[in-house]
Amino acid sequence: LPPVVQYAARALANGASGLLAAVTTAVALGAVIGASSGQWSVVGRCLGCLPMLLVAVPSAVMLGLAATAPAIGNDSQNLVHNTVSAIVTVCSGAVFPTSVSPELDALAQVMPLHHTVAALRGVVAGAPATAWAGQLGLELAVGVGWGLVSLVVYTWFDWRGRRTGRGAFAA
Repeated sequence: LPPVVQYAARALANGASGLLAAVTTAVALGAVIGASSGQWSVVGRCLGCLPMLLVAVPSAVMLGLAATAPAIGNDSQNLVHNTVSAIVTVCSGAVFPTSVSPELDALAQVMPLHHTVAALRGVVAGAPATAWAGQLGLELAVGVGWGLVSLVVYTWFDWRGRRTGRGAFAA
């Protein structure tokens, strides 16, 4: 298949996988919190967060595309995917606060999911929209930034492959 088809298919598959995982997590998390605390309204708040995925998933997919373009057609695809996934997870703030390290917090500001996780925490805690809506705007900006980076990276690798006749982009 041409590289652009592989690239687009990978983006769609990763996005669909991310959406499914997020929906499952929201339902399970809401149920666990509701059952353990007796505050079943948390389930509704978790499910109410699902529209935030319309910002979070494309943001993460754009980073994935930027990182994956150099790996298309070679043996490092899985290594790149797993490394980027680990970095995004650490920088998201979902496992532990990124404020534990100024360097980590600075990196997290330009990584996908960080701002969405902050917004989700606000929603689940019952904070007003004014307290967390700005985080979604920042997540959107991060996604647009990674989208531009992925476009530049893909274009460069496509140009280089056609010029040199090497790699998956040579087709």
